[in-house]
Amino acid sequence: RARKSDEDPDDGKILEEQQSDNTSTSEVDKKYQYFIGKDYSNAYQRDFTELEDYTTDSVARTLVPRMPWHDEALVVFGQTARDVARHFIQRWNIHKCETYLKNDSYPFLLPKSYDDVEDLAVENWSDFLESEPFRVNAQCVRSVGP
Repeated sequence: RARKSDEDPDDGKILEEQQSDNTSTSEVDKKYQYFIGKDYSNAYQRDFTELEDYTTDSVARTLVPRMPWHDEALVVFGQTARDVARHFIQRWNIHKCETYLKNDSYPFLLPKSYDDVEDLAVENWSDFLESEPFRVNAQCVRSVGP
């Protein structure tokens, strides 16, 4: 949703769809706010506060630039993938014990057992990757701190 920034506050009009405008970005930014409230953020300047009031800006729009979104993806194979899966299973089972012990809709998970290093090889990588994978040394860290 886009909201006109120069509207009368008593008017209460909210535009139902974002408007397209061929003028310069600065003109569009002055007229419409495409990222309302907490959606306009910059974690380097200030973290989110008062999350229940999601329509209020957390940073000054005229002073702080909005942080762009970057979608990243990766695929993990081998022992590192096993470590990540084991951690997920352990966290799931702890949550099951603490919250849903008597609820059979949430089963306990059991990690798969592996006897062979060959099980770690992925032969069908071309089915889901555009380029050939490469090997890196990796360590998954559950938490870092004192």
